[in-house]
Amino acid sequence: MVLGTPAYMSSEQAYGMRSEELDARSDIYSLGVVVYEMLTGSLPFYADTPTGFLRKQINEEPPPFKTIAPNLDVSPPVEAIVLKALRKKREDRYASALEFARAFVAAAPTDPAVEVGQPLPSTVVVTEEDLDGDLPLTQGNHGRIDVPTQIPPHPPSKGKAIDPIGQGQRSALLAEERQSSKIDEPPKPLPLPFPSSKMKIAAIAGVVFILMIAGIWHSWQSPKPSDGKPNVEKPQLASEDPIVGCYVWFNGGAVVIRPDHKVAGGPFTASWQVLNAAQRSYLISWSQPTISRVKIAADQQSLAGGNQYGGKDLATRLAGSSGLVGTWHWVDVVTSAVTVKTDGTWSAVSPNGAWGGTWQEDMSYPWTYTMTGSDVPKDKLTLAEDGSRLSGVDQYGIAISGTRSDTCP
Repeated sequence: MVLGTPAYMSSEQAYGMRSEELDARSDIYSLGVVVYEMLTGSLPFYADTPTGFLRKQINEEPPPFKTIAPNLDVSPPVEAIVLKALRKKREDRYASALEFARAFVAAAPTDPAVEVGQPLPSTVVVTEEDLDGDLPLTQGNHGRIDVPTQIPPHPPSKGKAIDPIGQGQRSALLAEERQSSKIDEPPKPLPLPFPSSKMKIAAIAGVVFILMIAGIWHSWQSPKPSDGKPNVEKPQLASEDPIVGCYVWFNGGAVVIRPDHKVAGGPFTASWQVLNAAQRSYLISWSQPTISRVKIAADQQSLAGGNQYGGKDLATRLAGSSGLVGTWHWVDVVTSAVTVKTDGTWSAVSPNGAWGGTWQEDMSYPWTYTMTGSDVPKDKLTLAEDGSRLSGVDQYGIAISGTRSDTCP
């Protein structure tokens, strides 16, 4: 189950990473979405369904600012900082809100020019003597009338001249009025000018600066380890089952197999069960189906891409003229024939079995498609006698292996 607002989810959260495995870098991604929206007026990704949002968070890169708002006055360094917060791999983002804030404040303008789109209305203080009796005083004004108006270019011809706001005569009038009045009502505040785009960036920088202060406070409030080492909670792996432990997976990732029959591998989760205790065989079932994003070459005769688990997709066309519909010879890890149909489904056949799923075109990019498997990956593995290695294949025939490690991530 994935909980959250799809439009603001980090890619690892969209993958289904458990909440206890998420860290501050997931929040950095969500903050990046907010700042992107504040600057451009639009979310980096849009979809009609929550699932569509999740797929885009996983597979797509946010478009450049100029694509969304061509007239936006934002410097390239500011844009680069925001886009770094939206990187798909969390290790490529800022490690903390403090780091993000420092980078943003350093790049944002510090002395924005004020751009006023229209004359500012003012409040002019007028006494009864100035009016010469032409305009009666309203009840409760006690010798003053606040008249919202624009500052006249020349003094009025009738009665005493009225100083524009900000000059010395206004101060004198206010002092005289307050001496003769029992009610000391302050003048109405002047409305603020409309903010310019530079002021907008400076305001956001101020917000991020507040977040920076909050980050410092949170760091100061956090309990410090007594030995000076990071206070990282290591997984408790004591178990009688020999498979439990930490492994370096065949693709270089770290996988932790826990005694509660849960498996954690980077942003991915799975469950495990014993198939045959005597033969030391196990089944690991991952939580998400394989989602591949592929792009067809300009000649329409080949495609390439990859999935969220790090697998690569390479294929050449056997039948069909253009687009994804047709028959393909998949030549990545397992050689298979894949048939893509017009009804949005696909099927694959290899010497190891058959499987299938659904597909859809990514309308944001030409000749780009998303292919989702109908089943989750399942690894059937055997543990070596000395417990040092797991090896086997998944249901697609892809070789899977892991070497036991003394250290856990």
